Amino acid sequence: MPSIGQGIRFNDRCFTEPRNQGTGLVFLMQGIYVVLIQDASWQPRPQRPLYFSESEDLNKRICDLHEKPGEWKRDARGLDLYYAYYVTAGYTAQQRKDAEWE
Repeated sequence: MPSIGQGIRFNDRCFTEPRNQGTGLVFLMQGIYVVLIQDASWQPRPQRPLYFSESEDLNKRICDLHEKPGEWKRDARGLDLYYAYYVTAGYTAQQRKDAEWE
């Protein structure tokens, strides 16, 4: 979990610090996640989001078993994929969906 002031922000949410997709799984928890690639033109940090989604179990979604890794890898054009997540403990499924669309 990120400390205050660490991580990557999207809207008013502080996600974890981006991690290389091959660096392991997160704990069993619900949340919103983002798949990113390095992009020096993206500001204020050089990571550009490719995909946002939500899950009641992040371990089942931030992995190569997800249905979209082929699309992510194609869009990344050889660059490493990264992910970050925001824990949504106590959110309902609808609240997670609403937060994903924000």
